[in-house]
Amino acid sequence: MFLIKMHCLSFNPNAKIIQQYSHHSHAISLHNRIRSGKYLKSNETILFSFKTKSGKTMMLALDKDQKYIVYRFGTAKHIEFEYPKDTVNSFSKFKRFHYIRYGGVPNAGTEINQNEFTNNGFIYDIHEQFFAVEEGERSEIGINIRDTGNKIYKKTVIEGLVKTQKGTLLGLEDLELIQLSHDSF
Repeated sequence: MFLIKMHCLSFNPNAKIIQQYSHHSHAISLHNRIRSGKYLKSNETILFSFKTKSGKTMMLALDKDQKYIVYRFGTAKHIEFEYPKDTVNSFSKFKRFHYIRYGGVPNAGTEINQNEFTNNGFIYDIHEQFFAVEEGERSEIGINIRDTGNKIYKKTVIEGLVKTQKGTLLGLEDLELIQLSHDSF
């Protein structure tokens, strides 16, 4: 049987969202910098966040009353990209995908969670993936950016550092505010 890598989770009934608490000092440090900066407003909670190999931060934040969801990306001092700028009907601007294959190592057990949005001809795919392999469990997080306006397929891959991960995309399944896509991104 495939066992999914589980994180220490708690449920906040007031915000109706699952939050992950990490025991890594890096994640706590990241959380403190995010709270003190512009990445997270006082009325928001972290849905999913991580640092990239280049030292930048990606965050999906959720309004505590579930009025909107927002994506932010940039350095500790400057948000380089925020989507959407207007958070009215923001849930309709995102799509989610979930795939799970049970069976553990013999069947290459896999779980993939993705959240996608399109902006100015580019598709942004935020993903969290778990794999059961002979070497043990492996996790991957990151962002894939695809250029849809170009005749030649171009894709940029931004790898996330798993040890800095805060939150999870698994909470999107229960949220049901974001449209479920049946196609993998």
